[in-house]
Amino acid sequence: MTVSFQPFKTAFTVALLLLTPALAQQEDTSDWNVSRQGDTWTLTPKQLPQGLTFRMTAFPVTALKNQTLESWMKAFIQKDSTKRGKIISPLNNLQEEGNMLVGALGIETAGEQRVLLYAAIDAQEGHGQMFLLESSLNKTLSETYGPRFSSMVARAYQEYHPSASQSSGTGKFALPAGAKKGGKLETGKYTCQTPGYQNQVIQFDVSLYDNGEYRLTNDSTGKWQYNPKTGEIDISVTADLYNSSYNNDTFSLFYRDKNNKPLIYAEDDGDPTLCLFAGKVKDLSPSAQEAADQKKREEERRFKYVTAPGKGVQMNQMEGLVLHYELQVNGLNGMVMQMPELALLLKDGTAYTGLRVPPEDLDIKASRKFEPDKWTKWKKNGKTYLMQEGQKWNDIGSLKVVPATKGEKISGNFKHMASSYSFGLGGTTFTTYYSFDSKNRFEVSDHSLSSTGGMAASNGFSSSASTTSDKEGTRSTVGTAGGGDSFGNGPAVVVTSQNNSNQGNPEKAGTYTLSGYTLQMKTSNGKVIRKLFFFFDSKKEEVWIEDSLFHSTRKE
Repeated sequence: MTVSFQPFKTAFTVALLLLTPALAQQEDTSDWNVSRQGDTWTLTPKQLPQGLTFRMTAFPVTALKNQTLESWMKAFIQKDSTKRGKIISPLNNLQEEGNMLVGALGIETAGEQRVLLYAAIDAQEGHGQMFLLESSLNKTLSETYGPRFSSMVARAYQEYHPSASQSSGTGKFALPAGAKKGGKLETGKYTCQTPGYQNQVIQFDVSLYDNGEYRLTNDSTGKWQYNPKTGEIDISVTADLYNSSYNNDTFSLFYRDKNNKPLIYAEDDGDPTLCLFAGKVKDLSPSAQEAADQKKREEERRFKYVTAPGKGVQMNQMEGLVLHYELQVNGLNGMVMQMPELALLLKDGTAYTGLRVPPEDLDIKASRKFEPDKWTKWKKNGKTYLMQEGQKWNDIGSLKVVPATKGEKISGNFKHMASSYSFGLGGTTFTTYYSFDSKNRFEVSDHSLSSTGGMAASNGFSSSASTTSDKEGTRSTVGTAGGGDSFGNGPAVVVTSQNNSNQGNPEKAGTYTLSGYTLQMKTSNGKVIRKLFFFFDSKKEEVWIEDSLFHSTRKE
């Protein structure tokens, strides 16, 4: 299922997906305390551990009064949930699960965090019925009692709709008669349909590229795998186009119909998805698009006001380069933080702010013409430097950084880390290493680790991805888990994929020279790269490279 048209299963609905009405009929309530207030029934386990909460409630059938089931359910949840505690994780979107609408949110009451899982069904004509599971966040409770909630809802639906067909794969979603599976896969664009709530049809596209990549309508991307002998094609777990290793009722197969037209037919626990071939793809594959976008971003970021190497600002023109800190919004995590800023102070009393290239390469004339807002004035007050901003003079401290001597050599590993991670939303942590030795050799390696956060986990979905890029090549691993819950239940589906490139990255290694504020690197493929460089202080344990401060790893 994909986020935009077939939502991920809510945190506590795995049981709803695993139990059918037939199974529901097999249970009894002998181990439950059953109470009634008017037409509202409440069930609690007789063996419930002390201090924990697990309560199932069946509310009376209610007239919808010309409302849709969805709007009625939203209004009901808004009114009912506020009575039960402080909302700490609000309701997002209601989700369609078979014949039900479900929605989950988190509350805190009496010092305990609980989940509220609401499920609504169409009852008699023009009526709806609501069910509620209120539970402590406890794995044992979920494993022991969770399936009873789905049984209760499924049983109620079957009572109101005894003739409702439980079969799938019929009508417009059926596999065409005479279709044969397997054989050569036809890459291209496929238009897919799957049944939704209340006879709605959910439609989405899948594009399969010759390089083994795919893209869904919502821009989810990944790698597909295909076995021409069996016809099994694994595309996306979230779109229900995959083959389960433990459940024969979940499969995804490539076919050709009796007219030799390609199609993909899949079922997820009996729910069908039919994808018909719609022609060749006309857009770039995800990796090719990313490469094109990256090239465009690099061009946009490229600093254009430079001279020939070393023909810019000379040492005898500089008062120094001052590192100071200003309150700014961190672009990675959106937080207001003290961020490092550079001020290049010239002996003529002018200052250039936000230096991105070695001063030795800065074209002063072009910069002053095309980016005049980067220029201001400076003066000194004792040992402290002041820089003009409008009518004010701001104190930027006295930290003049240390340039390298001509031909200086350094040895060791230097690391920079940046992160956009937050517990609720997840994010990415980036780490870059520069390694230098006394023989003027360097190596660079980049690492990233991305993961979903607590909000996604509470809705039964988690994903992580790691990438390492160095002179040997690029290696990545992606893991996705869906169908679990924040009680700690094991996920229903776990998919891990790895991608290793044997092609080296020649720009990640080579030789270097230092001079002043310039690090010049000649890469293994002969490319010459010049970056802004300096030491933080005379100890030379921290260095600035391009736009970031790197710390020595000797003390780690």
